[in-house]
Amino acid sequence: MQSTLTRLLRFWALGLLLCSLLVVAAAPRLTQAAGKPSAPQITPKVFIPISLKPDPYADWVAFGQPAGTAAVNFLYTSQQCSGELPSVVLAGTDLGLYRLNGTAWEINRSLSAGISVAHIFTTATSGMFLGSYNQGLWHSADGGATWARETLPKNDTRIYWLAENDQYLFTAGSQGAYRRARSGGAWTTIRDTGTYAIAAANGKVFADEIGDAKDTLFVSSDNGATWPISRQLPGALKFVQTLDASASGPQVLIGTVGGGLYTLDGTNTLVPFSQGVDATVYGIWRDGAGRIYAAFEQPAGLRRFATSGGASDLDLSALPGGASLAAENLYTVNGSRACNIIGVGSESGKVWLRRVP
Repeated sequence: MQSTLTRLLRFWALGLLLCSLLVVAAAPRLTQAAGKPSAPQITPKVFIPISLKPDPYADWVAFGQPAGTAAVNFLYTSQQCSGELPSVVLAGTDLGLYRLNGTAWEINRSLSAGISVAHIFTTATSGMFLGSYNQGLWHSADGGATWARETLPKNDTRIYWLAENDQYLFTAGSQGAYRRARSGGAWTTIRDTGTYAIAAANGKVFADEIGDAKDTLFVSSDNGATWPISRQLPGALKFVQTLDASASGPQVLIGTVGGGLYTLDGTNTLVPFSQGVDATVYGIWRDGAGRIYAAFEQPAGLRRFATSGGASDLDLSALPGGASLAAENLYTVNGSRACNIIGVGSESGKVWLRRVP
């Protein structure tokens, strides 16, 4: 009879043999022809599709009326983003300046009561400026939280538009056009006649002189020191509504009253830029690709144009639910290239935002 120790030794030896056979069976097999390992057996991986959250701003989103039925004359959007939207969205209305806080609008009480906001502008070096139809020019050094009034020549109280190039800031007012250095200092007069719109790019400055019968566009190539070029709108067109300038082409866009968009050709002749839309242009904005968005009076709505001009390549007027921006007089269009957001405001006091298509 075998001893217990002998039986244990035999079981141990049998275990070693079985383990060796399992290792050999699991090792990669050699092909008979090439002597290389055959492809290892790979367990198939199962990929579970991830459901992406829909973009809430793929279409227009309504943000109510900041000041009731008071017109939104200008919509400002910062180039810094907070989530899906610009971190600062301001609506300049006929009843003051409002800031979007979530989905609610809050009035800025640092400005004088009853101020009618015309334009809001952030400079590269000097903070934020605000022009008003009835209380002059204002400056903010803290992103629009608080404001102080600027001193202008002639104490001009009607400031319609603001612009900037790499050397100066410019303003257009009822008694003239003014400039100051970007680094600071006093405002000086560069035109002594009423100026409704002003735009600047590089050393060129474009100013629209208000006329009783017909406006005149003046062009300066030395930052407004001299104005050797003057042009009037062709044919029956009488008035300029807005100007927009860019360092790249088209260098200047002229939004007219009742005639769509114009530009200047190589001989500084005013020529049509938009085709097929003859309505008044209240606002102009360019996206990161240089495409032009024009805010029109009803029933033209919001249209996009290629850099080369011509017919509109996209009508952005349709609203969710079947309504349309074409039912509104769109007083302003602006956007944040950093956040890829575009916004419009209307004469009826409404604001909409959406992703740039």
